[in-house]
Amino acid sequence: MAPRWGSWQVVLMQWSQPEWLPVNLQSIDIRGSLKESDVDAFIRWLARLPNVVRFMHDEDARITAALACDASLCPGLVHLAVERAYEFADLMALAKCRRARLKFISAALCFEGSDEEIAELKDLVEEVHCTCFSCGFAVGLTGTSSPN
Repeated sequence: MAPRWGSWQVVLMQWSQPEWLPVNLQSIDIRGSLKESDVDAFIRWLARLPNVVRFMHDEDARITAALACDASLCPGLVHLAVERAYEFADLMALAKCRRARLKFISAALCFEGSDEEIAELKDLVEEVHCTCFSCGFAVGLTGTSSPN
């Protein structure tokens, strides 16, 4: 749910001030909160958060694409969960770019990637989970593929 004032830009501007910047923020879970006009400001704000290790979102695909293109955004990222709004190519690029650090990706992989692409992603990331219902929600693609 978006804030009552209708935009996250106010919060992001406030948190971008040196005295307010949440540099110790380690986990972000943002779902259904950003307006399209907030996305660019949110991406710029992510560049100021070096300690984020866990990021979950269901927002605009530009966020996942930005994480894939710019390793300075959340450089310590270990755990990524994307519920929707992504391109498989962006997940693959992100996994290749952050291969030494990124350990976990969770997304509805079957809908976006081929079996070969999912296998390649699995080779790049220690733990990969497909969250689509046809896989039995949260079926792990590491080791044996059986429901948790």
